Amino acid sequence: MKTSKAAAPSESAVARLIGESRLMVLVAAQQPRTTSELADACFMSAPSASRHAAVLREAGLISSTRCGQTVVHAMTQLGALLLCGMNGC
Repeated sequence: MKTSKAAAPSESAVARLIGESRLMVLVAAQQPRTTSELADACFMSAPSASRHAAVLREAGLISSTRCGQTVVHAMTQLGALLLCGMNGC
C-alpha cells in the first residue's frame, strides 16, 4: 500500500474549517491585541470580534487576559501551529 504525506492546509481550507472571520481574528492575534484592536484589524464590530475570540479561545487557538477594563487576546502555540501548517512552515 502506498502512503503519501498530507499536504499542508491552504488558507482556504483553514477558512472553511474555522470560518473566514475567525481566520482573520486568529491572524490578527499573532500580535497581542485588545478586543477593539481585533475588531478594527478585522473590519468588524467589537461584539463580533469578542464572540469570534471566545470560540477561538475555547478551541485553544488564542488566549485572553483581562487587563483592567480591557481584554488582550494573543495567539497560542496551537494557533501558531495551525497557521504554520497553513503556510507550510
